[in-house]
Amino acid sequence: MRQGVPHGPIWVPLWHRLTAMVGAIQTACATALVLWLSLASLAQAASIQVIVSGVTSAPGRVFVSLCANGFSERNCTVGQSAPASSGTIRFSFSDLEPGTYALAAFQDLNGNGVLDKTQNGLPLEPYGFSNGAGRSAAPRFEQEAVRVSPGTVISVRLTSIAARR
Repeated sequence: MRQGVPHGPIWVPLWHRLTAMVGAIQTACATALVLWLSLASLAQAASIQVIVSGVTSAPGRVFVSLCANGFSERNCTVGQSAPASSGTIRFSFSDLEPGTYALAAFQDLNGNGVLDKTQNGLPLEPYGFSNGAGRSAAPRFEQEAVRVSPGTVISVRLTSIAARR
């Protein structure tokens, strides 16, 4: 026998090449499927616009928080702020999971980064919630909740109920 001549039938090396190609094709298909599913989930992400009106000409910032499932700190992890300017301020949130959210906003008049309240818990600074709730009683998540999908616009009007002392 001569060196370099395969032992066995001629189709054995071809069979090995074919099975290697099938494995490579399966890997490529699996990778393509994972990428496609990832892109599909990105396409499902929502971006929303928030319009805050009733902003006073006082100095400070306007804070906006997007809350899921309640108003505790752990539920309100998405937020933004902007310098206060009289009238209306727009905010944009992107890459959100579609779902139900509530929005809380306030104008920080004294620059301390928190919504100041009276001893009774009434806000001392202009504040507002999605759906206009929370003006006559403590806010409840169910009242402020908004179904967020791509292109949602939420309007919030700031109001003042307690005079600053």
